[in-house]
Order: sequence, then C-alpha cells, then structure tokens
Amino acid sequence: MSSSSSRSVALVVDYLYDFQVKVLRGIHLGLDRAGLASVTFVGRDLHPVDTTYQKANDVYRLIAPERYQGVIFSAASLGNSVSEKEIQAFAAQFSAVPGVAISRPVGHLPAVLVDNAAGMRELMEHLIVTLGCRRFVHVQGMAGNPESELREKVVRETLNHHGLTLKPEHVLRGDFFGPKAAQEMTRLLQTDRDFEVVVCANDEMALGVMRALGEQGIDVPTEVAVVGFDDIEAAQQASPALTTVRQPVVETGEKAVDLLLQQHQKQQGPELLLLPAHLVVRKSCGALPESLLQRHWTAPDLREHAQLVQAYHLAAHEPLKRMAFLQIWQKTLKLDLSAEALRGLLFALEQQGRAFGVDPGHLYELTFLGLHMLAEHQQTPAAGQYLGLSRTNQMSTRSELSLTSHNQMESFRADIPRYLEGRGVKRYALVLFEQGTSQICAQASLFSASMLGAVENEVFSTSQLLPAGLQHELQHGHLLVVPLFLNDLHHGLLIFEKPEDDHFDVEHLRFTLSSAIHHVRSAMVQQAYTHTLEQQVKERTRELENEIAVRLRAEKALRIANQELQQSALTDALTGIFNRAAFDTYLQREWINHQIARQPLSILLCDVDFFKQYNDLYGHLQGDDCLKRIARALDSSGRNRSDFTARYGGEEFVMVLSSTNAAGARIVAERLCAAVRQLEIPHQGSRVHPHVTVSIGVATVVPCSDLNPDQVVDWADQALYQAKQQGRNRSLAFEGEEGASQMGAVD
Repeated sequence: MSSSSSRSVALVVDYLYDFQVKVLRGIHLGLDRAGLASVTFVGRDLHPVDTTYQKANDVYRLIAPERYQGVIFSAASLGNSVSEKEIQAFAAQFSAVPGVAISRPVGHLPAVLVDNAAGMRELMEHLIVTLGCRRFVHVQGMAGNPESELREKVVRETLNHHGLTLKPEHVLRGDFFGPKAAQEMTRLLQTDRDFEVVVCANDEMALGVMRALGEQGIDVPTEVAVVGFDDIEAAQQASPALTTVRQPVVETGEKAVDLLLQQHQKQQGPELLLLPAHLVVRKSCGALPESLLQRHWTAPDLREHAQLVQAYHLAAHEPLKRMAFLQIWQKTLKLDLSAEALRGLLFALEQQGRAFGVDPGHLYELTFLGLHMLAEHQQTPAAGQYLGLSRTNQMSTRSELSLTSHNQMESFRADIPRYLEGRGVKRYALVLFEQGTSQICAQASLFSASMLGAVENEVFSTSQLLPAGLQHELQHGHLLVVPLFLNDLHHGLLIFEKPEDDHFDVEHLRFTLSSAIHHVRSAMVQQAYTHTLEQQVKERTRELENEIAVRLRAEKALRIANQELQQSALTDALTGIFNRAAFDTYLQREWINHQIARQPLSILLCDVDFFKQYNDLYGHLQGDDCLKRIARALDSSGRNRSDFTARYGGEEFVMVLSSTNAAGARIVAERLCAAVRQLEIPHQGSRVHPHVTVSIGVATVVPCSDLNPDQVVDWADQALYQAKQQGRNRSLAFEGEEGASQMGAVD
C-alpha cells in the first residue's frame, strides 16, 4: 500500500499521559476534518531510564512509512534524554513520507512548538512586578530535558533582570514527578523556610509541593505562593486552585495536522510554528480573581450594616481589632447577598474610611482580606483530590482477576470481550505471537477481535498489523497499537480505539493483558509437562501391565510428582508459606502497581536471632520445627490478605505490605517481634532473651522509575544488619546513609 492510496497517518508517542492525550485529541480533530484516519504507535522514550520498559520501543519497528500519508512525532517526550543527532536518526527512518515534530525541532522537519519562554516570563513578571515576590524556590524537571532547561533559564533571566538571585539550595530536582517534588520540598523545609514563592516546571510537581507544604502546616498562598506550568485538569481542581501557564495543547495537535497537509498540497508552510502560552492566574499565588478586583460597584446602604461599619473603622485605626471585623464579615458572607453586593459593601466601607482620613494602607489591607474571604466563600469544592486514584488505578476489579486466572486459551479468549467492553473498549483486535519471544515476531495470529469480518487464528505478517480482511479498519477512525510484553518477552499486540475518557489508563490495560497472557501460557506449559509425564506412565504401564504393584507405584509417583510440581512452584517445602520465587514475582507485580498508583510500599526482612546456636544446642529437627512455628506466627500476624509473607532463605523471612507507609510498617514490624516472643520457644543459647526472638529491617518507598525492587530489599537488609548490630530482638527502619532508626526494641 502506498501513501497515495492510504487514508491514514502514523502517530508516534512515548506514553499517554495528560499532555499526550490532549495533543492526540487535537490531532484527531484535525484529521477528522481532513477525512483521514490515524494509527498511534505507543512505546516509550527512546532511552528510558527504567529498562523494564525498553521492550515497548520495539513497536516502532512496525511503522512502515509507505503505508501512511505521513508521520507525526511527539518529539520532546520521545527524545527526552537523547541528543539531537539521535532523535534525527530515529526520524530519518520515516523520511520517505512527510513528517511533523511536536514540542521539539528535529532536523529540517516542520515542527509545532509552544512559546514556553514567553509563558514562563509572563508568569515570573506577574510574581515579581504585580505581587512583589522576592524570595524564590525553583523546582526543575528532568535533567537534560529541553523544556525543563528552557523554563529554568527564563526563571533565572527574569530574576537577574529585576536584580534578584536564586540561591543554589533553592533549586530542587523534581523530575516532573509530584511525589519526588514533594519529597525534595520536605527535605528543604527541614533546614530552610526563607522563601515566599515556589516556581515549578510543571503542574504535577506544583501539586506535590502544595501537599508537602500543607503537611508541614504552611498555608498556600498566605505563607508561601506556588505556581506551575501546563494547566492540567488537576490544577483547576486543586485547593487552592493553581496559578499556571496554559499551553494550547489541543491546538498544537491541530496545527501539526495542518503542517502535514500543507506538505501534501505542496504549500509553503512555516518550518517552525510557535504557539503562544498564556498565564492563568488563580488563588495559589495569592492573587484574587479579576472579577473581585474591579472597582465598578453599586453603593449599598451602610445603615443596614451598622455593626460591620463600626468594626471596620475600629480595625482600620487599630490593627489589633482586625479579628473582630473579620468575624463579623464572616457572618455577613452567610447573608442572602450576591457576590456583587458583598464586593460593593467592602468598597463602600473603604471609600467611607478614606473620606474620614484613615490611613489608605490600612484600608487597602482590610479590603484585601475581605475580598480573600469572599473568594473562598465563592469557591466550589474541588471535584477530586490531586492524589486520588482514578477508577482504573484502584484495586483490581473482578473482571481483571478473572482474566488473569485462566489456564486454557479458549476460556481466556471467551473472557476477552467481556473484560475490554467493561473497560469501555468497543473496537479492538488482539493479535498474539506463537509464543513469548525476545523480539516482535514476523508472524502473528488474530486471537480475538470485535471488528466485522474477523477470522480467529488467521495468520498474517505482523508488519501488516491486521489480517488482509481487516486492513480497511486501519483506514478509518483512530487506532492505538500497544505492545503486550512482560519482563523480556513479547506476547503480541493490542490494536484498539481508546475510549473518549481522558483518564483511561492505557498502561494499566497493557500490563493486565500482558500478565494474563503470560499466566495462561505458563499454565499451559505446566499442563504439557504433566501430560508428558502421564504419557510416560501409560507407556510404562502397558509394558508392565501384568505387574500391578509396579503400575500402582508409578501412578502414585506421578500423583506425587504433580503435587510437588504445583506445590514447589510457589511454596516453601519446610514451612508451607510462600517461597523466594513467589516473593520475587509478587514484589515485581506490586512494584509496577504501586508505581502506577503512586502509593507507598513497605518491605520487612526478618531474621531469627542466634539461630545457628539454636541448631547447635537443640539439633536440626528442633530447628526446623522452630522455623515452622515462626513462619505460622508471621503469616498470621499480618493485617489482612494483602500482606504477603514468604521464606526468604535459611532463617530469614520477608513480608510485603501493600499501600503501607512507614508508620503502618512500624506497627506491623513491632507486632511480628511480639508474636515471635509470645511463642516462648526456649533458647538457652540466645544472648538477648531466654526465648527465640527475631530482628527485623524495614524499608518503605513510593516506587518510581529511579528505583528498582532489588534496591528496596537491599535497604531492608541494611536496616536488618543495623538491628542485629544494635542488640537484636528489635525492628529498625532504613534511613539512607545515616543508618536505621529504631522502631521496636527488647521487652
């Protein structure tokens, strides 16, 4: 298929977060007007920090430029940590057709950019000139990111222009990630509070900073102003609403389509289209809505508010009496008066005070305080909390649990439509490779599809995306191509039309389907192995059919082998609880879930004190019995079924606490120590207690791309080492290079 006959455009994005979703919406609008379709290839940035997602980029190899009218790249996020030469080399693969870059210039490709510099400059001028701010903190984005560096450059230039400086310790690295920004702000507040405004390189970090300030009892904006950049939905819903710079995100997508069409029509368009960004002033910087500041008002009858008038003038003369006025003003706000009438009442009081010769500065301060209270009174409660999880990011739904529990491909196939339709996905095709492989296979088969004319199990070239009978589906609407992979193995592709909901979580869908496919294939391998054993037994039985005793022993051996095979896969043979392999699998899955949900995850590493001495004194049989009893005590001491307990090795045990912060982990760790002591297993060889005791190391973290699960396990191990060094029979929490903090000690 040539680009001349195609009615589709290829879109290349690294991840569908808030900004990308809105850009896609603009692209779709532009393409719809032109009567064109799109196929969006969803991978990751070209050099992802977290190598877990490196496999996602294999999907870009499926882009055959000759099959499309052109290619539009989300260049800034794709090339987040690569050089100009590398991003140009990537784009050169598709040079056979017209191309457009978004948010970052790429060689000679036409590009649509947003004037970040002008937007950030307008924000800084508002803070410095209009609001009089002087002491700044700046929260950077990711190191090497062009947009982060540009925004920081404008911050510094504007400060220098006004004779202001930015202290080195007032520059924080937030990596465009809210929890990281909150962590850095909390760290700064421990040593320095000499600032009045925090300028963040994006809204997500600004919301994280606001949360950190609130946790330290610092009011926004009364004590510290906070501003962001992007104007995401959560910025409007925050309390207080976030002052930010609005990017014309949807328009960016529309303009990218215009530049692509101009190339097809041989029109001379701009090589670089720069769209303006606009300052959006809200309450987080201390500014009042413009409607409240306008001095056009209708004079009220002040005689109806005698008590308020008296309190206002007393407060204007004596600042210590302001509280009395504000209390009466609070009651006035609850009267059946319009916002216009209340605003006019304040301005009338100020005007009367000026006529009486009261200090204009005192009058202005009183009026400003009153207007702030009026603004708060008018504000609608936020529609949702910034850190609240969306419906799709909460605990696994019943349909997801069903999807990931199949042991046969046919039952899994039957469950696919119910699951996807339940997520709002109406148009889709699930294509699978014959088996999990390290690379995307050359051939695939159609496993399940909602598209008319689909033929199950039809084999086709993966580069075609869909079988010949469904190629027309690529020529209308807007489809996403998402690689289905887990760890180092590719299992297939999901090609679907995303629901209109901007909060639809594509990554959660990808992970759930990938996990389900991996599970059913693993189950089938195990079943095939079991079947092979059964066939061997049957052959041996035919050979020895006259030796009944031998046949019975073989069948019994087979049953035992099957039971041991299933048991040994996940459980520890001695204690009967989960084993190390089960722990590794569970931790990897929970790590990804908590990284998506941005929830804390705690790990408790437990070691039996002086266990070698116990074995030497009481013998290995008694030692095994001791481990069994401790395992049962630990397993039953969790809070609920979500607390995962496993034998880590030897006399070590591990517990994973989902959605649990450091305080919660402390409680569970102390409960485990107490539970073991209460077993009252005699231990004359212990140097800390007459009975068997344990030492516990605790590590708590909010998973992010900068960390991996092995690091957190290592932190828990370091804390465990410190617990043993400090006398055993206690639990300690990891606290970085400073060591561990004591949580629970000896009775």
